[in-house]
Amino acid sequence: LEAMSCGIGVIGNDVNGISSVVNNRNGLLFQNTIYSLANEINILLRNRSLRKKKGKLARDTIKQKHDFKKMFLKEILLLKNTE
Repeated sequence: LEAMSCGIGVIGNDVNGISSVVNNRNGLLFQNTIYSLANEINILLRNRSLRKKKGKLARDTIKQKHDFKKMFLKEILLLKNTE
C-alpha cells in the first residue's frame, strides 16, 4: 500500500489478501513461482511507460479505496455501532 500510495507500480503474489488490492490494472500479479516473479520484474524493468501507467493507477486505487479520512470515518462508525 505504501509503494502504491507513492505512485509506484507493484508486483504482488496472486493470493487472497494481496490480489484484493493489487490487480493487473494497477500492478502485476505473479503465480507462486520464482520464474513467474522474475518474469513480472523483467516486464516492469524493460517498459518505462508501463511502470508509469501502473504507478499512476496504483496511486489512484489507494486514493479511492484506502484514503486515510475515509478509513478513519469507517472506523468511527464501526466503533459507534458496537457501543
